[in-house]
Amino acid sequence: MVVEHTISCYGTRDGPSGRPHQDRSRTARADIHIIVDLIHVLEYLWRAAWCLHDTGDASAEAWVARHARTLLAGGVQQTAAALKAAARAARLRGTKRKGIDDAVNYLTSKVEHLRYDTALGRS
Repeated sequence: MVVEHTISCYGTRDGPSGRPHQDRSRTARADIHIIVDLIHVLEYLWRAAWCLHDTGDASAEAWVARHARTLLAGGVQQTAAALKAAARAARLRGTKRKGIDDAVNYLTSKVEHLRYDTALGRS
């Protein structure tokens, strides 16, 4: 009798050009899920925050924390929409909203690698 087991593994990926380690799942029968390093995502959130807050404004920290919690709960699209709405509400244009636009583009292009809720739920 042959018993087969499938193992789900989660690993982090550093930044937009980071390369995951070689996939060895063929021999181990493992599902490998790559998650972008949260610190890298926080850098994007901080750049977005400085589009809306003055340098040194303590409320920027709470703003970043709120959006980070949403991301950790699986709200990638919700966070991207909130960032766009904040830029519209502040009437930011051009280079004044670059940090927000970069964050939105990053989040929406990496959705499949931002499933922190799934990774945390299985750890």
